[in-house]
Amino acid sequence: MGYEEAGRDRSAEPSSGVPAAVLENVFDDPTQGEPGRDRVGVHLGWELLLLVGVAAVGWLLWREDPAALRDGNLRTLLIDAVGLGLLALAAGLSLRTAAPNLAVGPVAVAAALHYAEQGDRGLPASVGPAVAVAAGG
Repeated sequence: MGYEEAGRDRSAEPSSGVPAAVLENVFDDPTQGEPGRDRVGVHLGWELLLLVGVAAVGWLLWREDPAALRDGNLRTLLIDAVGLGLLALAAGLSLRTAAPNLAVGPVAVAAALHYAEQGDRGLPASVGPAVAVAAGG
């Protein structure tokens, strides 16, 4: 039997109380708790699909308005993309910790309103208080 093998100093039953027979389908080695094989091909396929999607959106934007990808318009587009990317990162990290933070959207709106109200005073005066509050939080 599996639990009578020489050299095994721990039981096959993990401390979680899940039977070892169930864990054999989930973990490669139930005594080590290593997760099952990660399907790298799935991740690469998903990244390729995302890359194709970004290329398609970029091509459609270029077809509709080529000036949007030049000079100052490109800088504005990249700044907007970074803002949305940071919001997506915040929501993704919140979900990854299994504690969805529903405040991501309202905090983004509050930050945008604060910047809109204080934006005429210059970057340090408008961003400074927000950074101070974030550091305090």
